[in-house]
Amino acid sequence: MINITFVIPTLDQSGAEKQLTLLATGLPRDQFNPSVICLTRSGPYEQVLLEHDIKPIVLHKRWKLDPWAMLSLSREFNRQQPQIVHSWLFAANSYVRLISGNKPSYKRVVSERCVDTWKAGWQTWLDRKLISRTEILLGNSQSVCEFYKQLGYQGDKVLLIHNAVPDNTIIPYDKAEFLRGLQLPEDAKLVACVGRLAPQKRIADLLWGIQLLRQLDPRCYLLVIGEGELKAELELLSHDLECTEHVRFMGHRADVAQILPLTDIFWLASEFEGQ
Repeated sequence: MINITFVIPTLDQSGAEKQLTLLATGLPRDQFNPSVICLTRSGPYEQVLLEHDIKPIVLHKRWKLDPWAMLSLSREFNRQQPQIVHSWLFAANSYVRLISGNKPSYKRVVSERCVDTWKAGWQTWLDRKLISRTEILLGNSQSVCEFYKQLGYQGDKVLLIHNAVPDNTIIPYDKAEFLRGLQLPEDAKLVACVGRLAPQKRIADLLWGIQLLRQLDPRCYLLVIGEGELKAELELLSHDLECTEHVRFMGHRADVAQILPLTDIFWLASEFEGQ
């Protein structure tokens, strides 16, 4: 039995958190004993983990460099005795390697999920300093792998594993019924964007875009699928741009795979992504 500990900042409704949850709950339990540690807070994916008898531990990190959170993390490793520690995203990747020294009793696997052009100089410096404390760096696309190779990670330390997709049979919704539920006309042309309502996703640009597009074709409507800190601001912007009637803020949806087949265009405006 292999003890594997996953470490991530939060269990928010986002991509890395979803991938961690799919992996932790999908591992064969006769071979692996998975546990999950959140540095800062839990989130919606906790419920999925609990349904698979995995109770996340939350350390309540308060600052970027929180010595108490580091101490708590170290104590958890001592208690759990993992053979593998798999961390996700910059904060968790940094904490795990900072506390583990050069020859820990476990293998350190770090997951980078994005072409991280957003990182400040000190973050890039820290990434380089911690290369020697990294057994494997996982990237979810070739672009991510190449980005970290250019940063100094050797090829034999970098492994490409694409994002997982649940093996489910997807039956799209009935389009006419779906349109009626959104109070949209039968001939509506659906443009969809999916993601956190955060600055990097540039949803504001899409609102400007739909304002122009609907003047060219009044049948065009934008579906904004996702939650985030900019939601209220974006709703206000759609009102100011006078395109409210052509935008539907749908919040987080667990049925995106059933919605996308009904759309005419998928619209991505992110400044940076994992592809």
